[in-house]
Amino acid sequence: MLVEDIFSKDPLYVQESTYLTKARQMIRDNHVRGLPVVNSDKHVLGIVTTQDMMRVTSTKSNVTVAGFLVEVFNVTGQMDMFDAARLLLKEKSALLPVIESDERPVLKGV
Repeated sequence: MLVEDIFSKDPLYVQESTYLTKARQMIRDNHVRGLPVVNSDKHVLGIVTTQDMMRVTSTKSNVTVAGFLVEVFNVTGQMDMFDAARLLLKEKSALLPVIESDERPVLKGV
């Protein structure tokens, strides 16, 4: 079984310039554990998680997610599901972004 058989398409995501407080609100409102972070070309830069959100206590802040993103391995839809699961466990990550390809790291899902 491949990642493309099970990944969530059209995921919520934030851009690197998104305020951390907005990302925290998106996570809370949508009951997710983290969000992929992308640049203006929708290339995956990393993720931001609920654990990262706990480091900011203010309800109003001009801090962006760029300073809190965590780099994680990206997976493609053609990767074996079990290999992706091993990466998820190894990284102790809330999610792994699924990209189009290594050459074109555009977000496709999680």
